[in-house]
Amino acid sequence: PQQESLLETLAQVYWLTDQIPQALATMDQQLQTSPDNVGVLRNKAAVFMKAKDFPQVQRQLDRALKAAPNHLGALFLQVTLHMQNKAYSQATAVIDKILELDAENVEALLHRAAIAIENKNYDQALPPLNTILKKQPAHSAALMNRAIANLLSDRLDRAQRDYERLKEIVPKLHAV
Repeated sequence: PQQESLLETLAQVYWLTDQIPQALATMDQQLQTSPDNVGVLRNKAAVFMKAKDFPQVQRQLDRALKAAPNHLGALFLQVTLHMQNKAYSQATAVIDKILELDAENVEALLHRAAIAIENKNYDQALPPLNTILKKQPAHSAALMNRAIANLLSDRLDRAQRDYERLKEIVPKLHAV
């Protein structure tokens, strides 16, 4: 257990300092003793994402999700990969799975709204953002995205209201 913890820490240090080959080698060492370690597989996928080796990202995510189909970290990384590739229908399918596991997952709701805004479906962006803001009225990303969706769909009064609320939460916006 101590060896595993040391390897995990070492892999993270390599990853955070952009020493990609060393991070991958350390993770491979971890996987020798535990080939289905979902956390390591997910982290390895994230290292490949940082290196922009997208086929390897998908391979590692496939392995991770085969071992643990409901692993939120792997599912979110898959959403990120799909969104980066503008594969919005695939990203939405993964988001739907996340929301089946956790109906109020803020990150998944934000991703759903971002996809709707990206596809110019501004009305579809509002329900997930409103869900977040009911629970967390000061959620700045949700407020910002709702202001954008309202602005782009010509609901200027609502956009202005969200922007004013945002200025109360994020003082640096007063200069804008």
